Amino acid sequence: MAVFSDRELPLFPEAREPADAAARVQRMEELFDMLTQALDETPERIATDAALIRAARDLSAYQSGGEWLIDYQLDELGLLPASLKRGVLSQDGLYDLLCSPEVEAALAETQAGPEQAE
Repeated sequence: MAVFSDRELPLFPEAREPADAAARVQRMEELFDMLTQALDETPERIATDAALIRAARDLSAYQSGGEWLIDYQLDELGLLPASLKRGVLSQDGLYDLLCSPEVEAALAETQAGPEQAE
C-alpha cells in the first residue's frame, strides 16, 4: 500500500493508509444504510432497538471524532476505491440523518442511560 506525503494529506498527515479508510467507510456505510432504512420504514424502532442505537452512536462518533473528515478528504483526493459506496461521505447525508428527531432522541436517551443501549 502506498504511503502519502504531508502535501497530499494536508489536514490529516496521520491518515496514511487509504485501505484502512476504505474498510472504515464500508462499515460506516452499512450502519448509515441500516439507520436510514429504519428511519424510512419504522422510525419508532430507533429508540428501542439496541442495534440501531449502537449504529447511531457509532455514526455520531465517526462524524464528531474526525474520522469522517479524514475519509472525506481521502475521497476528495481520489484515494478511495472508485467502487466503494460512499453515501455516508456526502456533505449533508450523515448530518441530516443524525439530526433527525428520532435519531436525536435515541442518542439523547443513551447519553442519559447508556447501559440501556448495550
